[in-house]
Amino acid sequence: MDVCSFIKAVLAQDENTIRSFFHKDAYVNWHCSNEHFTVDEFIIANCEYPGDWDGTVERVEVIGDLFITVTKVYPQDRSVYFHVVSFIRTANDKITSMDESVDISHILGNLITVIFNYQILRKPLKILSL
Repeated sequence: MDVCSFIKAVLAQDENTIRSFFHKDAYVNWHCSNEHFTVDEFIIANCEYPGDWDGTVERVEVIGDLFITVTKVYPQDRSVYFHVVSFIRTANDKITSMDESVDISHILGNLITVIFNYQILRKPLKILSL
């Protein structure tokens, strides 16, 4: 399987090409949001997501029928980026399962810096508990 072509289709939100990579009974898990998708649900979630996306495959490792990829994903204006780690299991050149996680730690780091600067330079923030 050409995993880079699969990722390119996902970034382009190309429903038909994405579907062609999957076994009919495949599933996708998004561990950051604790979601489990069928192929149809994954395609809807991906293709109906707002915006135009792009990205760069930064690393691919292959262990038997398992592809492990790291992809830097960003909107076309490159205003922000996310690292997506995918564990893609295949059989007969089709994806049978995919487990993904997204790293947003750089965004959280920036948010923490903004909060810290606001507290130190201006006034303390009130932390509300619900």
